[in-house]
Amino acid sequence: MLMRLTAMALAFVTCLAGWRAGLSKSEFALESTIAFTSTRDDLVTAEIYLMSPDGSNPRRLTENTGGNAFAALSPDGKKIVFDSNRNRAEGEPNNTSDLFVMNTKGDEQRFLIRGSSATWSPDSKNIAFHASASGTGLPTRTDAGAPTIDSDIFVANVDDLLDGVAGPMNLTNSPEAIDDDADWSPDGRRIAFISHPVTDDRIRSNQAEIYVINVDGTGLTRLTFNAEEERAPSWSPDGSRLVFNDYASNAAHGLVMMDYDLQRHKATRYRTLLQNPAASSLANPYGTRPGWPAFLPDNKAVVFVQSESADFSSGFLTANYDVITAKGGQVPGMPKADASDLHLVDASTSKLILLGKAMGFNTAADAANGVTYLPFGEDDTHHNYFPTVSPVAAGGYFWIFFDSRRHYGNLGKQRQLWGAAIDIQPNGGSYTLDPSHPAFYLEGQDLGPDNHRAFAALATCRPDKAACATGIDCCTGFCSDVCIPKRDSCAQRDERCATAGDCCGSSDYCINGFCAFVDLQ
Repeated sequence: MLMRLTAMALAFVTCLAGWRAGLSKSEFALESTIAFTSTRDDLVTAEIYLMSPDGSNPRRLTENTGGNAFAALSPDGKKIVFDSNRNRAEGEPNNTSDLFVMNTKGDEQRFLIRGSSATWSPDSKNIAFHASASGTGLPTRTDAGAPTIDSDIFVANVDDLLDGVAGPMNLTNSPEAIDDDADWSPDGRRIAFISHPVTDDRIRSNQAEIYVINVDGTGLTRLTFNAEEERAPSWSPDGSRLVFNDYASNAAHGLVMMDYDLQRHKATRYRTLLQNPAASSLANPYGTRPGWPAFLPDNKAVVFVQSESADFSSGFLTANYDVITAKGGQVPGMPKADASDLHLVDASTSKLILLGKAMGFNTAADAANGVTYLPFGEDDTHHNYFPTVSPVAAGGYFWIFFDSRRHYGNLGKQRQLWGAAIDIQPNGGSYTLDPSHPAFYLEGQDLGPDNHRAFAALATCRPDKAACATGIDCCTGFCSDVCIPKRDSCAQRDERCATAGDCCGSSDYCINGFCAFVDLQ
């Protein structure tokens, strides 16, 4: 199953920083920097850029004859690792990729190693990626980031690669399998990945299963056991759960979750969070499939989309089908993109909730009846894709980002990036009602090309004595106009915590390591 973006026109990474303790919700604003891949200067070659959130100060970071994509910002905000085919030899497939690293000014672009789809360790020192074990394997498919026939999971210290003092470590070393889609656990000790036999269908990966392995190559553990494909494993922020798509759940029409014991290195309690009918009608022969699951920072709920798309792309592969005329009308005879809506499911109760307010509906009943507050009416509804979640609470809310195809003035429909606030449930509470708020448009996007998958990350942390607004700005997690060591007293809002008891405010809770305001009304 293809879970990657295969022809990404524009991908954003939004870095959240600068929220100030004590601001009311109405005063809260996100300050962000955006890294993206675009063909704005060359329709043939994709390059990596940075810009300010209002669209000003665009800076092109890469400039070469090769394509550059899958930019991954390190958690400390200092480096970007990315795929590039600039070193591709004559005769090699166009999606043959090497990994490069650069700073956020675009300087010091340096080759790391042949490989693809790197993911940073939480301490920003190491990367995990998939690559050919022999060094000579070629991609098995034509999409960007595709694994080779001898693809294994590797880890490497970035500085060691640059200095030439150590090479990568092959974690999986499995000649009988194709391994890809590595993902670090939040504690940085383990990596989840997908593995399937070399004899499997190379396009659909029907026998893909989920595994976890220690970062030193020990403790390989298979988590799923069936004759169906599993894909897109996503860790909860505390590392205690994994959620993923599983074809064993009614032909991939469900979401599955497992508990993960960090100490015993064991997964238990395989259970279905959500299961939909396999098909509904001739108009929707594939039924409704959940996809792209991501936990909220409190570990208590999962945001995802329900889509008609058979390949979990949430309409990505039909992105160019919904052709629009200059007046906003659809070209006759052209099929529309698959319908796709944002949902949330409570991890404990399996309560399914439509995130209606974020998509243009005041109530669930309005959504069912096609009544929307969006200015172009129902034509702007049911086209919401690829949700991602900000890693921390800010201003009393969680924050989600997603693609949405909506009208943009007289330019017709534009697939652009949007954000929405999500109400935080208090400790012990569960999600029972729609916690979303009306979405806001992310400024600074190019109009015309489709924009996909906004990722939020914390900005570079600041050392002791550096100016700060809140503890989230600081490497220590504590701020008093300047970054300071740990306080002797309680932690202020947006400062580091281990439990709610560490936080000063009576309405503050410890969410994903920081004290966050929770509105109990």
